[in-house]
Amino acid sequence: MAGRPLIEDNLPLVAHYASRESAIRRRVLRETIERFERCPDGDRYQSRALENLARWKRASQQVSNTRSTLVLPGDWGVVTHGLTQQFGECFAVLNMANAFVPGGAYVEGAIAQEENMYRRTDCHFYILPPLYDVEHDRYTPEATRLISGEDGVVYLDADHPRVCIRGPEERNEENLGYRWLDEHEIFPFFELRAAAQDLRNGDTFDANRARRQVKAQLETLKLANVRHVVFGAFGCGAFRNPAEQVARIYREELANYRASLDVVAFAIFHAGYGPDNFTPFKAEFS
Repeated sequence: MAGRPLIEDNLPLVAHYASRESAIRRRVLRETIERFERCPDGDRYQSRALENLARWKRASQQVSNTRSTLVLPGDWGVVTHGLTQQFGECFAVLNMANAFVPGGAYVEGAIAQEENMYRRTDCHFYILPPLYDVEHDRYTPEATRLISGEDGVVYLDADHPRVCIRGPEERNEENLGYRWLDEHEIFPFFELRAAAQDLRNGDTFDANRARRQVKAQLETLKLANVRHVVFGAFGCGAFRNPAEQVARIYREELANYRASLDVVAFAIFHAGYGPDNFTPFKAEFS
């Protein structure tokens, strides 16, 4: 069976995940999974996403070889949805992943970007062996090495587009938003799964390692001939990587891969807590 085991609300949880908000996020995840599982004709959402993509492609006025670098404020899904409609292309989207646990704490109801992505899409169904060690509910060592970019590439599934069927979290709403997208809004994307340095324990940021990780993402896209991508503030949220340095590394490394990419976007979301990551990224690419 694909995906990690879900957590029922009647089971004991660590205090961090015992909040009302975490319980709502777990419910949202269960609803999303059930919606995909109960789809009467199996691939309906996948088919609808690809039909929408084809329609947006026909309507797009963008020149196919136009090269753009965009820094946009907003949630990964909202930004990707808008760009997919604008350009009529399936974008790779950076999943700022946990290096050891697939989906991070998505089954517990954590708030971060990877977990948010899994609540709104069918990513849950792509947690599978051989990368996933079912017995220990962890990545295999080989998967951790891949996602961390240790060998010059990261995880990209360009053969199986993921499908987003829900809107963003709205923290000012009682049930946190996550509206169901209308059928004409459903969109596909390629999951680019990569882990940043985790500095929460006080470790010092290693700029050389970050550069290798960014280069691994770009090399992966080049090898797969994926020319449209939405990155984020890689590791600059919960993992406390310095946004100014990360943005500079992306700008410098992108210069070596520009011929391989048409549209590069950075979706920089401010969740209402943590540092301002948008300003340094916007300044670096201005």
